Amino acid sequence: MVLLNLPVAQALAGGDGVRAKPAIPEQCLKTVRDYVKRTRGWDATVYAIDAEDVGGSGRGFSVRLLAERSAQRLAGGAESFHVDTDPACSRVTGELGYQ
Repeated sequence: MVLLNLPVAQALAGGDGVRAKPAIPEQCLKTVRDYVKRTRGWDATVYAIDAEDVGGSGRGFSVRLLAERSAQRLAGGAESFHVDTDPACSRVTGELGYQ
């Protein structure tokens, strides 16, 4: 007899709105990594990139320092930020700091 945990089974089936994050295209990763290296000097091993909705025609990404995920930070003291790119991810078009 196989018992299923219903909420887990629904989540796996996408029944409760939980969806897997889509893979970020390699061109987008390259553009954002190049920008982070040029503007911050950060090594790619110290941060993570995740897609974020920008509500426009471009693409958006969060750039989060791994150390900030677990550490308590004072308001406004975080170094993680958001970048926007053009639709083709050929260049960064904007940056916003998190508060």
